[in-house]
Amino acid sequence: MVSRKFTHTSIPQGVEYTEPTVQNIHGSRMYSNGTGVYHSISFILKVLATDHDSLDRWRKRVGEDIAKKTLHDAIQRGNLFHKICESYLKNECTCQFENNLLVYSMFQNVKSELNKIDNIMAMEFPMISEKYGFAGKLDVLAEYNGVLSIIDFKSSRTKKKEVYCKKWFLQEAAYSLLVEDVLGKPVGQLVTISAAEDGTVEVFVKHRDEFLDEINFILDEFRKVHPECEVCK
Repeated sequence: MVSRKFTHTSIPQGVEYTEPTVQNIHGSRMYSNGTGVYHSISFILKVLATDHDSLDRWRKRVGEDIAKKTLHDAIQRGNLFHKICESYLKNECTCQFENNLLVYSMFQNVKSELNKIDNIMAMEFPMISEKYGFAGKLDVLAEYNGVLSIIDFKSSRTKKKEVYCKKWFLQEAAYSLLVEDVLGKPVGQLVTISAAEDGTVEVFVKHRDEFLDEINFILDEFRKVHPECEVCK
């Protein structure tokens, strides 16, 4: 697959942006802007949008040791997959990752989809929205097939059914709210590029409006459960 050179742009002129600091409070990653501390949308979704019963049943079925190793391996794989994709989009050489045969092959499998990305405005970009009361760090804000999009990279062992990917779309919809509030850029398109160890590549293209009602419901529920948090003030 032929590599390409990606164009990088800057955030809109006139936008006053200060990068928030990240803090670990009681084992939870939180973001501070100097006036408040906010939970990340990933934490909020973990608390309220996860099928905990299914996860518990899986842990009991495979055993705690296997469950811990599987989750650890998934985190390691996901972090490395993100790192390679981001390096490629930064126009850096990815040859340093070639010894990681499995994950590098997953990257090679999605390269044709990455080549549809251009005019990259932000990568690994942390934001806080006081308006919506949460924070987050999006993977990529860029054009995908010419349309400004929230773009996220995912990895898995095998092909995932779309019904199990809803939390991905909810998180991306929340990122679109952050971008609109912080940068003043409405972003309707959500793009998930997913690679599996079995060689499967899936691309989900969604519109954020499909998920706004549920995101707002989740935020309201989180405020009820955690009334002491800055996210609720």
